[in-house]
This record gives sequence, C-alpha cells and structure tokens, in this order.
Amino acid sequence: MINIVNNKEVTFEEFKFELSAIRNSIENYRYLNQRPITKSMLTWWSFQNENQELLELSSTFEIEHIFAKNRQENEKSLTNSENLETLENKSILEKRINIRASDYRFEDKVKYYKGFTNARGVHKEGTKIDELYYIWLIIEKTIRSKI
Repeated sequence: MINIVNNKEVTFEEFKFELSAIRNSIENYRYLNQRPITKSMLTWWSFQNENQELLELSSTFEIEHIFAKNRQENEKSLTNSENLETLENKSILEKRINIRASDYRFEDKVKYYKGFTNARGVHKEGTKIDELYYIWLIIEKTIRSKI
C-alpha cells in the first residue's frame, strides 16, 4: 500500500493492528459509485500511469463501468455480479463519452474511447484517460493473435 500524500510505502509497523486485517478491510470494501473515495481512488490510479497527460480542469468526469451493469442485468454473463462494483471494473471517464458509451459491450465502447467520425462526418474526440486506451490495445492485440 502507498501513502498517496508522500508517495511512500505504508508498512504499519508502528501501529497496534495487523497489516492483514487492514488489507482485508480494503480488499472487501465495496467501492460504490456514490462513495467519494471511489472516484478518488480511480483518479489516483489513472495518474499512476506515467503516460497519463494532465486533464483540463473544466472537464467533468464520471465513473465508467468497463463491463456495464445493464449488460449484466440483460445477459447475466458474469459468474459473480459483485465483480461489477470492484475497482478493477471501473475507471474515470469524461462525462461526454460516458453518456454515449454507457451500456454497450466493451468491444462496442472502444470506438467511443478511441474517438470516431460519425455518419455526418463530425469527428467525436476520444477519451484522454490513457488507461482505457491501453486496455483497448491489449484486447485488440489478444484478438489479433487468435486470428
């Protein structure tokens, strides 16, 4: 674990509780979208990526479920629905993109993450969140290697 203020590893050696108990509490915490810590953790995580550029202060960000909640309700393709609320299934995303990409399959969300030109010839800019673009690259590489 990391002290995000000082960017130093947290060892808990001077405290009267067990590291395993704290780790267990954090790992079992439900990171619901309504909890401010959820967006804070996702934002912090995005900026741990050295390729992440600074974002405009005027931008509005929301929490993106990479595997959409409505998709699970319709398809029931996850064996454990609780995985929807883990940090691993979430990222921050610009509101203007999240509105358009919200309930699609990941493969379909990719065009919104990357950016695209619509039928009227208008270019829709992609996300500035490098993590989402990187996830797309990994998946595309995996798919191509199977062909």
